[in-house]
Amino acid sequence: HTKVQLLDGGFPAWQADGLSVSMEAVSPKPGDFIAMIQPEKLVTKLRMRLATRADKSIILDARSQDEYAGFKSITDRYGHIPQAINIPWGNNVNSGGDFPQMKTFPELQQVYAGLDKNKKILTYCNKGKGSSFAYFVLRQMGLDVAHYDGSWFEWSSDVSLPIVSP
Repeated sequence: HTKVQLLDGGFPAWQADGLSVSMEAVSPKPGDFIAMIQPEKLVTKLRMRLATRADKSIILDARSQDEYAGFKSITDRYGHIPQAINIPWGNNVNSGGDFPQMKTFPELQQVYAGLDKNKKILTYCNKGKGSSFAYFVLRQMGLDVAHYDGSWFEWSSDVSLPIVSP
Protein backbone atom coordinates (compact mmCIF):
# COMPACT_ATOMS: atom_id res chain seq x y z
CA HIS A 1 0.00 0.00 0.00
CA THR A 2 1.25 3.46 -0.75
CA LYS A 3 -1.20 5.29 1.52
CA VAL A 4 -0.88 3.83 5.01
CA GLN A 5 -1.99 5.61 8.15
CA LEU A 6 -2.10 4.74 11.84
CA LEU A 7 -4.81 5.65 14.31
CA ASP A 8 -2.92 7.75 16.85
CA GLY A 9 -3.83 6.47 20.30
CA GLY A 10 -5.58 3.44 18.82
CA PHE A 11 -9.18 2.48 19.41
CA PRO A 12 -9.23 4.04 22.92
CA ALA A 13 -8.45 7.46 21.39
CA TRP A 14 -11.21 6.94 18.81
CA GLN A 15 -13.69 6.22 21.59
CA ALA A 16 -12.42 9.10 23.75
CA ASP A 17 -13.06 11.48 20.83
CA GLY A 18 -16.68 10.28 20.77
CA LEU A 19 -16.44 8.93 17.22
CA SER A 20 -18.96 6.37 16.03
CA VAL A 21 -18.53 2.65 16.60
CA SER A 22 -20.45 -0.16 14.95
CA MET A 23 -20.89 -3.78 15.95
CA GLU A 24 -22.22 -4.79 12.53
CA ALA A 25 -20.31 -7.46 10.64
CA VAL A 26 -18.53 -6.19 7.55
CA SER A 27 -18.45 -8.24 4.34
CA PRO A 28 -15.68 -6.82 2.17
CA LYS A 29 -16.11 -7.13 -1.57
CA PRO A 30 -13.37 -8.72 -3.68
CA GLY A 31 -11.05 -6.23 -5.30
CA ASP A 32 -8.14 -6.18 -7.70
CA PHE A 33 -5.33 -5.02 -5.38
CA ILE A 34 -1.94 -6.46 -6.28
CA ALA A 35 0.72 -6.33 -3.58
CA MET A 36 4.11 -5.11 -4.80
CA ILE A 37 7.29 -5.54 -2.78
CA GLN A 38 9.47 -2.44 -2.64
CA PRO A 39 12.95 -3.94 -2.11
CA GLU A 40 14.48 -0.59 -1.10
CA LYS A 41 12.21 -0.61 1.98
CA LEU A 42 12.93 -4.20 3.04
CA VAL A 43 16.11 -5.44 4.74
CA THR A 44 17.08 -9.10 4.49
CA LYS A 45 19.51 -10.88 6.78
CA LEU A 46 22.16 -10.69 4.04
CA ARG A 47 21.64 -6.98 3.53
CA MET A 48 21.90 -6.39 7.27
CA ARG A 49 25.11 -8.45 7.39
CA LEU A 50 26.59 -6.32 4.63
CA ALA A 51 25.55 -3.16 6.49
CA THR A 52 27.58 -4.27 9.53
CA ARG A 53 30.71 -4.22 7.36
CA ALA A 54 30.24 -0.78 5.83
CA ASP A 55 29.53 2.71 7.09
CA LYS A 56 26.94 3.53 4.44
CA SER A 57 23.83 2.93 6.57
CA ILE A 58 22.64 3.50 10.11
CA ILE A 59 21.49 0.33 11.87
CA LEU A 60 18.83 1.36 14.37
CA ASP A 61 17.96 -1.06 17.18
CA ALA A 62 14.47 -0.11 18.37
CA ARG A 63 14.47 -2.49 21.36
CA SER A 64 14.76 -1.43 24.99
CA GLN A 65 18.11 -0.22 26.34
CA ASP A 66 18.39 -3.40 28.46
CA GLU A 67 17.94 -5.60 25.39
CA TYR A 68 20.41 -3.54 23.34
CA ALA A 69 22.98 -3.68 26.15
CA GLY A 70 22.57 -7.44 26.49
CA PHE A 71 20.93 -7.58 29.92
CA LYS A 72 17.68 -9.07 28.53
CA SER A 73 16.84 -11.11 25.45
CA ILE A 74 13.96 -13.06 23.94
CA THR A 75 16.50 -15.52 22.50
CA ASP A 76 19.49 -17.48 23.76
CA ARG A 77 21.90 -14.77 22.58
CA TYR A 78 22.22 -11.37 24.26
CA GLY A 79 23.38 -8.08 22.80
CA HIS A 80 22.85 -6.29 19.50
CA ILE A 81 23.81 -6.31 15.83
CA PRO A 82 27.28 -4.79 15.27
CA GLN A 83 27.30 -1.08 14.35
CA ALA A 84 23.73 -0.64 15.69
CA ILE A 85 22.69 2.41 17.68
CA ASN A 86 19.82 2.24 20.15
CA ILE A 87 16.72 4.42 20.02
CA PRO A 88 13.89 2.45 21.66
CA TRP A 89 10.61 2.53 19.72
CA GLY A 90 8.85 3.73 22.89
CA ASN A 91 10.69 7.06 22.53
CA ASN A 92 8.20 7.84 19.74
CA VAL A 93 5.20 8.05 22.06
CA ASN A 94 4.00 10.09 25.01
CA SER A 95 2.40 7.80 27.54
CA GLY A 96 1.34 10.34 30.16
CA GLY A 97 -2.35 10.45 29.21
CA ASP A 98 -5.11 7.87 29.16
CA PHE A 99 -3.45 6.08 26.21
CA PRO A 100 -0.11 6.33 24.40
CA GLN A 101 -0.01 8.80 21.51
CA MET A 102 2.70 9.67 19.01
CA LYS A 103 4.94 12.57 19.93
CA THR A 104 4.69 15.81 18.00
CA PHE A 105 6.90 16.36 14.99
CA PRO A 106 9.27 18.73 16.90
CA GLU A 107 9.56 16.14 19.71
CA LEU A 108 10.34 13.39 17.18
CA GLN A 109 12.97 15.60 15.56
CA GLN A 110 14.68 15.77 18.98
CA VAL A 111 14.46 11.98 19.42
CA TYR A 112 16.25 11.44 16.09
CA ALA A 113 18.43 14.56 16.09
CA GLY A 114 21.67 12.56 16.21
CA LEU A 115 21.00 10.61 13.01
CA ASP A 116 22.85 11.43 9.81
CA LYS A 117 19.94 12.36 7.53
CA ASN A 118 22.05 11.55 4.45
CA LYS A 119 22.33 7.85 5.31
CA LYS A 120 19.79 5.08 4.86
CA ILE A 121 18.39 3.89 8.20
CA LEU A 122 17.82 0.16 8.75
CA THR A 123 15.45 -0.59 11.63
CA TYR A 124 15.09 -3.76 13.69
CA CYS A 125 13.78 -4.85 17.09
CA ASN A 126 12.87 -8.29 18.47
CA LYS A 127 10.37 -9.56 15.93
CA GLY A 128 9.57 -6.49 13.80
CA LYS A 129 6.69 -4.88 15.69
CA GLY A 130 8.44 -1.99 17.49
CA SER A 131 10.83 -1.35 14.62
CA SER A 132 7.95 -1.17 12.15
CA PHE A 133 6.56 1.70 14.24
CA ALA A 134 10.00 3.38 14.23
CA TYR A 135 10.08 2.78 10.44
CA PHE A 136 6.68 4.48 10.10
CA VAL A 137 7.77 7.49 12.18
CA LEU A 138 11.04 7.90 10.27
CA ARG A 139 9.16 7.70 6.95
CA GLN A 140 6.77 10.40 8.18
CA MET A 141 9.83 12.52 8.94
CA GLY A 142 10.95 12.14 5.31
CA LEU A 143 13.99 9.97 6.03
CA ASP A 144 15.29 7.13 3.85
CA VAL A 145 14.49 4.03 5.88
CA ALA A 146 14.12 0.28 5.42
CA HIS A 147 12.84 -2.39 7.81
CA TYR A 148 14.45 -5.71 8.82
CA ASP A 149 11.38 -7.75 9.72
CA GLY A 150 13.43 -10.81 10.73
CA SER A 151 14.93 -8.59 13.42
CA TRP A 152 16.78 -9.87 16.48
CA PHE A 153 14.82 -13.14 16.50
CA GLU A 154 16.23 -14.15 13.11
CA TRP A 155 19.68 -12.56 13.53
CA SER A 156 20.47 -13.99 16.96
CA SER A 157 19.21 -17.45 15.96
CA ASP A 158 21.97 -17.70 13.35
CA VAL A 159 25.12 -18.41 15.40
CA SER A 160 27.30 -17.66 12.38
CA LEU A 161 26.30 -13.98 12.62
CA PRO A 162 28.22 -11.62 14.89
CA ILE A 163 26.71 -9.83 17.85
CA VAL A 164 27.98 -7.27 20.31
CA SER A 165 27.41 -8.59 23.82
CA PRO A 166 28.42 -7.50 27.32
